Amino acid sequence: MVLENKVDKIPKGTRPVKFAQPDKVNAFCEVQNLLFARTTAKQNARAHEWDGGLCIFEAVQRLVLHIHKIRTGPLLPNEQEDTTMTDDKTEPVILIDSVVSTPKAMGECGGCNTH
Repeated sequence: MVLENKVDKIPKGTRPVKFAQPDKVNAFCEVQNLLFARTTAKQNARAHEWDGGLCIFEAVQRLVLHIHKIRTGPLLPNEQEDTTMTDDKTEPVILIDSVVSTPKAMGECGGCNTH
């Protein structure tokens, strides 16, 4: 999910060049199959006053519901076309009976940046 935070600070009218441009952000999100939300934490109660703004709770709720929809149950045939890019790309876990006799070297797992 891509969040544009502090939408209450964005100037009215046209955005300055140094600000993210909504059309470019939306195009990027579509290509990468990401959700997009505009949020403000400072003034959650007034988030809807800004163009498409959401309070933080609504943005997180939208993300969680989207993930739940993708990962649960079989989809209807007409819904499968919409989520083709969101399939889980993780590899399956394979359990083995044997135990690795030699421990891995530090940094071999790819989980740290010590090397």
